[in-house]
Amino acid sequence: MVSARVRWVAIGLVLAATIIVPFLLFGDALEAAVVQWLETGPSMAAIVAVVVVVLASDVLLPVPSSIVATAAGALLGFGLGTAANTVGLMLGAGVGYGIGAAGRGAAERVVGAAELRSAQALFERRGDIVVATLRPIPVLAELSVVFAGVTAMPRGKFALYTGLANLGIGAAYAGLGAWAVEADSMLVAVAASLALPGVAMLIGRQLSRADGPAA
Repeated sequence: MVSARVRWVAIGLVLAATIIVPFLLFGDALEAAVVQWLETGPSMAAIVAVVVVVLASDVLLPVPSSIVATAAGALLGFGLGTAANTVGLMLGAGVGYGIGAAGRGAAERVVGAAELRSAQALFERRGDIVVATLRPIPVLAELSVVFAGVTAMPRGKFALYTGLANLGIGAAYAGLGAWAVEADSMLVAVAASLALPGVAMLIGRQLSRADGPAA
């Protein structure tokens, strides 16, 4: 008989595949389309709208969100770039939560009601740490908000911690982009933006260890 843990892993792998596979297949084409659009000299309002929509679609589309958020700072400046990044990331987190909530019944059928209740209890204890620390990490960021929806993490708590994390992430990437324009070092900023998820993963691991084993 297949254990509940194996079923959870299977669900996670399926969700990860839906995020990774489109990126591998269409990521380069999407990036080329964005570059071509930028060459047309769009207005600031159009850039804000695109940044928000692209980041909000991160769960569904093959979006290099760290590069998009860094470019927002370079094109819009720190303040407006931070605002656009934060709004887009918040909408994306909400989309992921909604997908998870819509799939709660299917998850219960796969893992069983008791196991789903156990996962809900885990997210009740540590969901704030999970969604906050995984926000900068590609794939895991999307998976965490989907699982928050699956496990019915309270919406207020979810909005608070993802909001704080998204504001920090949006500001960090926008700051890198704005600094790159000033220093004429966009390549360095992009490299730093790609390194940030790894730093976030290390911080999250240390927080998890400090929190100790679940009761």
